[in-house]
Amino acid sequence: MLKRIWDRHRAAGLDEAAAAAAAPSPEELCYLAMLAFADERTADAAAFAARAAEASPGDPLFRAAAAHLARVGREGKRNVYVSAEGFAAFIRGGGNVPLYRETSAALAGQYPEAPFDLLDIGAGDGMALLPALTPAVRRVTVVEPAAPLLERCAAALSARGVGFEAFSGRFQDLAADPAMASRSWAVAQATFCLHAIAPAERPALLRWARARCDLLLIAEFDAPRMDEPSLTGSTSSSAQLARGG
Repeated sequence: MLKRIWDRHRAAGLDEAAAAAAAPSPEELCYLAMLAFADERTADAAAFAARAAEASPGDPLFRAAAAHLARVGREGKRNVYVSAEGFAAFIRGGGNVPLYRETSAALAGQYPEAPFDLLDIGAGDGMALLPALTPAVRRVTVVEPAAPLLERCAAALSARGVGFEAFSGRFQDLAADPAMASRSWAVAQATFCLHAIAPAERPALLRWARARCDLLLIAEFDAPRMDEPSLTGSTSSSAQLARGG
């Protein structure tokens, strides 16, 4: 319904579009903000987000969205993945909170009990990785293309006394690095990052990872159900953990 409202009123401006939605809830205002942002109406998007934050001041997602869109209005767009504060706010709001909590628990539940080395592909700032760490994790190789996020993850691992090496780059860059050709890990994992890789590139990259680990764990959005020998555990209605043994 809100999409139809926006389509009818996108040329009419904020007031008419807002009035068309009868007593919009904070969630509806946030949705209108996203539609406005996608339509390059940054001022309208910021105004909708501000109203959502005012209507629900205790919600961190609405506050973060209002702050981010206000900054976009002042400074222009930035990639959320290279804006550490923007990415951190996004994954720590709304339904992402239980999603990441359950993902971390699912990862930890698959880790070996004996000491092992772990490869984390697309670690971000460690939102899924850090809570999943068990005493058995001996050393972590973290792969992340966004430098600010990699720095946060590395700092958190260092603070916990966990041995690690940080690879600043994409999964594709890791696989192409000659220094990694002979490397191996007991466990490799990728959480909510493979969808950013072109589908045609994924099979070769997954073969590369699978050849270098005993266990490959993938958490991804809209993953298909899989039969044995893979195991699936639902982390939300839109994400599953697939275990390749």
